[in-house]
Amino acid sequence: MKRCSTIDDVWQARDISPHLHGIHSPVLNVGVWFDAEDLAGTLRTYEAITGQNPGLQNGLVMGPWMHGGWVRANMTNLGPLNFHENTSAFFRDQIAFPFFEHHLKNKPSLDLPPVLAYETGSNGWMRYAVWPPTNSAEKTLYLHASGKLSFVPPVDGEQAFDQYVSDPRHPVPQSEKVPTELEEEFMFGD
Repeated sequence: MKRCSTIDDVWQARDISPHLHGIHSPVLNVGVWFDAEDLAGTLRTYEAITGQNPGLQNGLVMGPWMHGGWVRANMTNLGPLNFHENTSAFFRDQIAFPFFEHHLKNKPSLDLPPVLAYETGSNGWMRYAVWPPTNSAEKTLYLHASGKLSFVPPVDGEQAFDQYVSDPRHPVPQSEKVPTELEEEFMFGD
């Protein structure tokens, strides 16, 4: 995974990935595609554990949830995205519980691939031997005028950018706001 070149000393001090060596127990990294907190953190953790602990059982599950949605929600949809199944219950019942039963209580092994990733659009769980998948290709998305995205780079002179400064020493103020009924439906499903 590419590292952002603008990681300053504040974020470097908080990066645990260089310290994920010497692990001896199986690991199940769980991440979410719709994570407003830190999507890259799960993938970076998985990559670091794999690289620093050769031979360790290190699994990755990427689901169609928001941050923590695999545990604290019953998600059949996320906003207008309908998954046609309760993906969080599937994770808890078919992946997490059997994983812990096997490794903590010597129950039978589960048929879990090294990587299990939910593919929105086809609404299915994809099984992979590695992450990123061997048949994948990196593509760059470009911001164009009026907030449009494209795989085609902007032409010379086209002013299409947006910027902001993320500075943990000067965070944006946050207020605790009670979500409206529509926002709750978007965040937590039916």
